[in-house]
Amino acid sequence: MTYLKIYGKRLGYTLLELLISLVLITTLYYFNIIGDGFFKSLELISIILTIFINSYILGNTSNKKAYIEGTKFGGIIIFLLLIFTLLFSKFKIRVLIYYLIIMITSILGSMIGISKKRD
Repeated sequence: MTYLKIYGKRLGYTLLELLISLVLITTLYYFNIIGDGFFKSLELISIILTIFINSYILGNTSNKKAYIEGTKFGGIIIFLLLIFTLLFSKFKIRVLIYYLIIMITSILGSMIGISKKRD
């Protein structure tokens, strides 16, 4: 049960942090405080940073094989984002690359998290 609690808590924190950061960035874009190119870059950086931090914390709490924990965590996030993508827009190759970046970030964050735990 504690295993599901840890995943649920990390997933909840990730989605909440993503929601808050993306609403803030979108508000800045709406009022023309930031430009279009910077908006897209800041959006990607925000998502990568949020997933990396939460995956790092998840890897720090795991005991072994952090790459599997990162793969599971990234898979759950990609599954949730894929549902929204299929419901609200067309699936493009750019989205596939985006999901690949999310998966790699999740795996790396979890692996770094478990390696820092042992120090």
